[in-house]
Amino acid sequence: INARTMEDAPPEEVDVIVVGTGMTEAILAAACARAGKRVLHLDAHAYYGSRNASFGLRPFEQLLLGRNVSDETNIRNADDSEHSVAAAADSAVAQPPSHESVGEELQVVQLPDGADQVSFLGSAEDQSQQTGGEDRGGQEAAEELFKLSHRYNIDLTPQLLLCSGDMVSVLRSSGVSAYLEFKPIQAHLYDEDGALLRVPCSKADIFANRALKLVEKRQLMRFLQACAAMQADLEPDVAPMPQSLAAPDAAAPPTARLDGSFSSFMHEMQLPHKLQTMALHSILCLNRLLAPRDGGDSGDDNGGRGGGGGRDGGGTDGSGGDGGASAPTAPEGIVAVCRHLRSLGQFGPTAFLSGFYGTAELPQAFCRLCAVWGGTYMLGNSAYTIALREGAVAGIRNARGHATRCEWLVLNGDVRVSGGERHEPSERAARSAHGREAIARCVCVLNSAVLGGGDETLCFATLFTGSAAGDCSDGDTVVFVLQQDASAAVCPDGKVLLHLSARATADEDPRTLLEPVLNRLLSAQRSDTTPDAADADADANADADAD
Repeated sequence: INARTMEDAPPEEVDVIVVGTGMTEAILAAACARAGKRVLHLDAHAYYGSRNASFGLRPFEQLLLGRNVSDETNIRNADDSEHSVAAAADSAVAQPPSHESVGEELQVVQLPDGADQVSFLGSAEDQSQQTGGEDRGGQEAAEELFKLSHRYNIDLTPQLLLCSGDMVSVLRSSGVSAYLEFKPIQAHLYDEDGALLRVPCSKADIFANRALKLVEKRQLMRFLQACAAMQADLEPDVAPMPQSLAAPDAAAPPTARLDGSFSSFMHEMQLPHKLQTMALHSILCLNRLLAPRDGGDSGDDNGGRGGGGGRDGGGTDGSGGDGGASAPTAPEGIVAVCRHLRSLGQFGPTAFLSGFYGTAELPQAFCRLCAVWGGTYMLGNSAYTIALREGAVAGIRNARGHATRCEWLVLNGDVRVSGGERHEPSERAARSAHGREAIARCVCVLNSAVLGGGDETLCFATLFTGSAAGDCSDGDTVVFVLQQDASAAVCPDGKVLLHLSARATADEDPRTLLEPVLNRLLSAQRSDTTPDAADADADANADADAD
């Protein structure tokens, strides 16, 4: 990649400046470069990916602790960023961005991107506090893990892709897929009254499922066939489903009945309560609990924690896709079900793909495409000011006083612009700044798998915080669990990486929220294995990030 260091002078003039190398910014930069625009791509960090980055085990721990990470990890700390901001202000007077008159100047400040709360489970420090002394065995185990720190690729935002989702289409059409490798998820599980059951991935799976009664199997097939039959009206540009599933001889519900919520539509289709829950949270991947309809009118359902389900599917970060507070409408839910059905059997038994080497490979691949088409990259640039001329952006100036003129400037959500009243943050950004919304995460390094069976080590599951006792209620939280092993190149051989993610609020303790779910998974594993093979809690980290 055509990357420059802070000592190098940036281009004097470009068409587009993009700040941040996360997924959205990387795709935008690549698209602009392909369209013939001159692109300058900046990032405050010394690594690619922003919140979509992946780290080795030791850098990940240092990042959570907020410590100054060693130079070999190429991660800058917040103190350096603040110092660079002051340097930018001092140098802004000496070197203007152009010979033309410049009006107002706005300061761009990098927002803290560390975790709000951090807890360590199973670490040597935690064991020492519990025993009142030094735990030499725990320290030795931690040292052994850190020896292979470079073999880990731990995601800040773990994500999965639908095999027939929009992102896969973009990867194919842009040619970025040539830079990436994927592996299909082998098992897709959902939570039903404390038991983990498999999401049916074919007609054979439905009728071989012993957890469903015969009448429930027929109801599920009728529901899926009805959704597939309505695809032609809702998605006319998409190829029809295979006839074995679409059942063209079955009458589809009239589209006039689709003016309510998806929950209402499932109720009208007489789908049982437990199958409605599976459709909402395992197929649509809604990250807040919606009560399935057992009766009543066909009005819209609203509730839960806010934040919609991922439209491309499988995002395990709990952040969802649309960020709305209302339930999906009937057409939205049917389209999501059809997209899930089209994804089944494309590359593996389930509908999801997991990338090799972590999520950070996706934005890096788009950055590589941008560089191929002439984009310039400068990492570690966290301090600069925006120059305005007649109310429009004229360019930016970095910490060393080097100026770059541009026509368009794109900022990500990790920066704040100060110096002008009309550049106040949005209402959503203000809510996030006050910590009203957050994502609770738990990352575990295990010695053996806790999900799946046999050789199934790449698994995706949806659990509920209160379902262990069989009392799942409206106040419970949806927890997404992603299990990966060395076959996905995210950890060494003999280790398993487990991600738990859930939407939370600022006043919730992430450890209190996620630790019961983790203990439930570990207890279930220990009950199914021999005592010698049950030592799975080698190390675990839990953190909550601002959304």
